[in-house]
Amino acid sequence: MEVDVHLSKDNRIVVIHDSSTKRTGEIDLKVKEAASQELRKLDVGRFKSEEHAGEQIPFLADIIETIPPGRKLYVEIKCEKEVLPILHKLIIQSGKMSQIVIIGFDLETVTLSKELIDVPTYWLKGTEKDKETEEWIPHDPQLVQIAKNKGLDGLDVHYAGVTKDFMDAVKASAQKLYVWTVDEPEE
Repeated sequence: MEVDVHLSKDNRIVVIHDSSTKRTGEIDLKVKEAASQELRKLDVGRFKSEEHAGEQIPFLADIIETIPPGRKLYVEIKCEKEVLPILHKLIIQSGKMSQIVIIGFDLETVTLSKELIDVPTYWLKGTEKDKETEEWIPHDPQLVQIAKNKGLDGLDVHYAGVTKDFMDAVKASAQKLYVWTVDEPEE
């Protein structure tokens, strides 16, 4: 399972994809400027369907408690590095360090996370399209060495940028690679 996290104004780690509640909540609150209890009062399920009406923004601590034995929780850091000491403490207190993996797009944040929190940590990289040709731009094989030099465990990349050269670099580095999101066999 994978969750996205942000830090609230009162330093609680909440699970929400966006940095604001505009898309999913009843009102537009910036997560980092709102207290966690204010965020938790919002109905963030109704935007999806009436069946999900009344759903609250969960705390990461509550999600961690539900990790079944033998399973992993991928925690994507979507906020600034100020979350790291709080995240470290939460992971330690949970007793589930071996079940948690950290991922994130910001290289500085994931590097600092790896230094502070001794859990597998991966650098997320999306894939962009060439503006003229609309073709996917391949991932630069040098990304693998950058991740390795930063002490990360590997990369977590969008599938469309993966090439043979990129895979050769991953294999040569002995790092791990996760690929997202492959939904169709031809992908």
